[in-house]
Amino acid sequence: MGKLFYPTLIMVVFLGLAVTGGAVWAQSQLIVTSAEQKIDYGERIITYTGNVQAKREGFTLRAEEVEVYLTEENTLAKILARGGVNFIDKSGKRQASCDTAIYTSVEETVTLQGNVHYQDELGNDLTAQQIIVWLLEEKLKATGNPVSATLVSWGEEKSDSTGGESK
Repeated sequence: MGKLFYPTLIMVVFLGLAVTGGAVWAQSQLIVTSAEQKIDYGERIITYTGNVQAKREGFTLRAEEVEVYLTEENTLAKILARGGVNFIDKSGKRQASCDTAIYTSVEETVTLQGNVHYQDELGNDLTAQQIIVWLLEEKLKATGNPVSATLVSWGEEKSDSTGGESK
C-alpha cells in the first residue's frame, strides 16, 4: 500500500494544481477525458491519447492525442491536439476539422493546421491549410494555397477559390 500511496497522492496534488492552479485557472477549468493519460512532471506536460475530448470555457477539442503544457506556476500555457481534430467554439456557432490544433492561452487563439475545413452558423464554408481563430473576438485568418471559401450573404451564395490568404 505504501508504494502506491505516495505516487498517487503526488499525482492527485499535481492534477489538482493543473486544474485549479491559481485564480485565473479556477475561473476557466480544462476538463479532459481520454483512454490513456501520461504525466511528465519534469517537462510539465500531460499527454492524453485515445478518443480525447478537452473542454475549456471557450471551446471543445476532440482528437486522437492531446498534449497539455503547463507553466512553472501550474497555469495552462498551451494545448496541442493531433489526429482527426474537431474544434467547436463555446457558442457552437463556429466549428472546424483539421490535422492539428494549437490553443495558446496568452493570445486566446486556436491555430488549426493541415486540411482545415471551417464552418460557421451563417453557412459560410472555408477550406485552407491554416486558420487562426480568435476566441474572444469574432475573427479569423485563413492562409494556404488555395484558400477556398463559400460565403452565404442575405440568402445568396457566393464562392471564391482564388487562393492565397483570406481575412
